[in-house]
Amino acid sequence: WKRYTKGKVEQMIKSENMIIFKKENEAIGTEKISDQPTSFYNAQDKKNWENSKANALYFTALAISPKYHGMGYGSVLLDFVENYAKENRMDYLRMTMFFKNKPLANYYIQKGFTFQQKRKVRELDLILSFCEKRLN
Repeated sequence: WKRYTKGKVEQMIKSENMIIFKKENEAIGTEKISDQPTSFYNAQDKKNWENSKANALYFTALAISPKYHGMGYGSVLLDFVENYAKENRMDYLRMTMFFKNKPLANYYIQKGFTFQQKRKVRELDLILSFCEKRLN
């Protein structure tokens, strides 16, 4: 949550596609899903996917409050979005993550994601890894 100020999180929550994960009325995690890539994806990014024309569910902003790290809630959110994608006949899950977060990269690899490319996203002033998981 370091990158997400309270105002940023509140703005994201107002989005139709934001999932808020709560425990006893306390927001402990977020995840944003869409059947369209976010605005910072460009034409080259889309060419790097295994099958750029396949149905895909995109997710971003999967974040768990530091107070709840290491308790499995990230896996619960990831499982939720994967099941949602399968129920809606999506072929792929696609996402981006901060390039320098090696432990998180290893976690996603264990969950079956492959890394397609990395590049600097000017709008965010970050280097992101673009990842996908084939669902069928």
